[in-house]
Amino acid sequence: LLSNSRAQNLLAKSEYRYEGKSLSALLEESLKNQKVFYDPIRLLDGRSRRLDVELGVWRLLDEDQKPWGVLCTIDDITYRKMMEEQAVQDEKLVYAGKLAAELAHEIRNPLAGIRVGVQVVERHSSSETDRKLCETIIGEVDRINLLVENLCHLTRQRKLQKTLIDVAELYQEVSLLYSKIAENSHIELLSDAPPGILLYADKSAVKQVLINLINNSIKAMKTGGTIVMKARAQESRILLCLSDDGEGIPPEKMKAKSRNGGMGLSIVSQLLQKNDGTFRLESAPGKGTKAMMTFPR
Repeated sequence: LLSNSRAQNLLAKSEYRYEGKSLSALLEESLKNQKVFYDPIRLLDGRSRRLDVELGVWRLLDEDQKPWGVLCTIDDITYRKMMEEQAVQDEKLVYAGKLAAELAHEIRNPLAGIRVGVQVVERHSSSETDRKLCETIIGEVDRINLLVENLCHLTRQRKLQKTLIDVAELYQEVSLLYSKIAENSHIELLSDAPPGILLYADKSAVKQVLINLINNSIKAMKTGGTIVMKARAQESRILLCLSDDGEGIPPEKMKAKSRNGGMGLSIVSQLLQKNDGTFRLESAPGKGTKAMMTFPR
């Protein structure tokens, strides 16, 4: 058996498996059973890292047409496959972005009319019950607007513009944005960020992360409560934390969220990764939820 160094390196990667078999085992099976792999094979290791290969097997015949050997080729096409998949994903994002923009335009226009109309009704209403109903409607309209913005943000590809962000000022901006929504939902939104904590990141992205997390908290707090945004600076990192005293998330739902999240958590993960941040969620039924973000300093 003669093989070059590249083939030896690939065959030595026994941690990568396809249907429980290593690459060397697959090659032996192909030679023994004359099995042909027409399509590329994707092998995965224990950490779900991938190795995409194409196997080629050719029988070698002498001048009398008698077999005298076999030539096997192993092509590592992992990078090529990743680029092909990225191209498909980019094409989908372009289409989804156009669709999201059209939907946002069609949804926001009637929502603006509804909001103004309800505000007019609220001003002329003499019934406390009717005024509270109007406030609830306005709060829900604002929430739909934020969901539409989330949809647009998910499909929008924008170059990051990293700057030094004053976290206390950012928290103040978010609090102002949510003041009416929180009031209508009987929620107190608090900020606990010492002055002078500076975070090097894309401000729009971090703001969107906070918006998504606050949206999730508001949804979980059916009867009101408290949301607290905290920030702390350590020697080598900056910690941001958003906690609520809502109903919490059961363990089985926490597992599902950690696997695939919802649209809001998907955006959170994407934006934090682009800003070199990490994300961790802690929750338990009846004990609220805590979202913790860590950034390098």
